Formats: sequence, structure tokens, C-alpha cells
Amino acid sequence: MNEQQIASGDEVMSRHSPHIDIPDGVKQAAAAGICQVREGYEKLYGNAEAMTDAVELSYSVAVTDAADLHGKILQTIQANLAASFEFATALMAARSLPEMIALSTKFAHQQFETFAKQTKGFWSFGQKIVADTTKPVASSFSGGLDRAASS
Repeated sequence: MNEQQIASGDEVMSRHSPHIDIPDGVKQAAAAGICQVREGYEKLYGNAEAMTDAVELSYSVAVTDAADLHGKILQTIQANLAASFEFATALMAARSLPEMIALSTKFAHQQFETFAKQTKGFWSFGQKIVADTTKPVASSFSGGLDRAASS
């Protein structure tokens, strides 16, 4: 092919290919099919963007909540260490074995109650983390389902 034939590719095609008349109904059906595919793609793309935004928000919330959990764990460790040092100090100041046993029993009881409160606090905080982290994705997913159902 020379440069003139390359520049006018439509002419070359029309000279070398047979002339076919396509009925108007087939053209309209093809155009309608293309429109439906385009609309489907746009909906899919919009839903994918919404889901990506929801996952990013979920990740951001998870990072924040993880930092809060880390702080809560450090506070708990600090409180438990302080209580242990207070107990050790009181134990060293004890003058008799019965006094040491009474201090040990009191400390064990206090630590058991503290542990129960801390466990309950961590459990509820864990539930909050799960709820906060999954909420954006769940909302986006249910919104996508609602949009799909209404289409």
C-alpha cells in the first residue's frame, strides 16, 4: 500500500470489500445493545468507585480504632503494674504472716474484679471496632443492592 491508500483507509476498504446493506432493524438493535452495555458499565464503574471509597473509609476507621485500642492496652498495663507495685510495697511493710495473707487475699480479689472490668471493656471496645469498621462497607453494599434493585 502506498501513503495515499493508508491515509484514506475507508476508500481502500470500500473498494476491496463487498457492499452489504444492513437492515435498519439490525442497526437499531446493535445501537440499543451498545447503549445497554454502556449503561451497565457506567453502573458497574459507579458501584466499584463507591465500594472503593467505602473500603478506604473502613480502613481509615480501623487504623484509628487500632490506635485507640493500643492506647487502651497501654493504660491497662500501666494500671496493673501500678497495682502490683502498690501490693509489693504493702507486702514488704507487713509485719506478720497473717497480715501478708490478708493483703494477698485482698489484692487477688481486687485484681479479679479489675480483670473482669477490663475484659468487659475490651469486649465492648472490640464490638465497637467491628461495627465501626464494617459499617461503611455494609452501607455501600446495601446501597449498591438498592440501586441495582431499582434499575
